Amino acid sequence: MTIDWLEYDYGIKKWGTVVSNLGFSNHFNHHNLRDDGNYIQYGKVYMNILQSLKPGGCFYYAPDLPFIEKYLDANQFSITKFAMGNQDFKTTK
Repeated sequence: MTIDWLEYDYGIKKWGTVVSNLGFSNHFNHHNLRDDGNYIQYGKVYMNILQSLKPGGCFYYAPDLPFIEKYLDANQFSITKFAMGNQDFKTTK
């Protein structure tokens, strides 16, 4: 399969676990910091990924995305952060 994060149809309540190590969230951070970044599309895809999780499912990613995580409904999502050695960023579940 040749398709990128922004094109893939994640479905609804389809996945038990989605893992992205220095992939999606790294690109999302990059676009969020750019004046001409595609951060809106990445935000939509982030929400699509969360909606694609089965109840109790997990999206594991690094680096963390505090600029969007703070807007998640705490009644619907829980966030667990793990320190990554001496790095400024964290991994997120």
